[in-house]
Amino acid sequence: MRLAAIQGMSPLSVLKSSHSEVKEYLVQYEALGKGEGLKKKELLHPLRQTLDIQLALEGGLLYPSIRGMNQAGGSRFVEVALRNHAGIKTLLKELTVLDGENRTLDLKMDALIRCVLHHLELERLRIASLLRVLSEDFLRDMNKQMRAMRDRLRLKQSPAGQKAGFPTPLGESGPPEDDPAPSDPPRSPTEVPPARPTDFENWGSE
Repeated sequence: MRLAAIQGMSPLSVLKSSHSEVKEYLVQYEALGKGEGLKKKELLHPLRQTLDIQLALEGGLLYPSIRGMNQAGGSRFVEVALRNHAGIKTLLKELTVLDGENRTLDLKMDALIRCVLHHLELERLRIASLLRVLSEDFLRDMNKQMRAMRDRLRLKQSPAGQKAGFPTPLGESGPPEDDPAPSDPPRSPTEVPPARPTDFENWGSE
């Protein structure tokens, strides 16, 4: 089955949606001027929440599956990607404590933007080729789990979730959490029969 037929049911659909949302916030930030520090600080909150969910999905579900493939380059990719996670989380922690008038706000945000864009490009170029050998059943299963985890984290971040006592993955004044272990990880790729390579090149070569 070609990607055109299953793209909405693969982990790539969740990842691409998150990438687009993050990039939109970065574009909005860069459009703000030097005297708009308060607006920049306000924009940091939804950007931070979106990034926190993306990093949780990657560290909790996607990357463990890639490591489980025992595929050449997969473990190296995960090591580099998790180092990117650490850098992004450090910058988010530092940005959290700055006010809108702090002179270092733009410097820190510029560093975050560079780090985030580097990470997104790494994934755009590598994820597709790493996942293409997995069976369609496995990809659908991972897609469902990523969507369910994303929805749970969004609920926790929402006013209703906060009122119900759910802590956000990234607290209002605290640092991002470490990548969580998945509560219900997808089956090991070795436990499902591989299908013929799925056409993920459309994303991996854009």
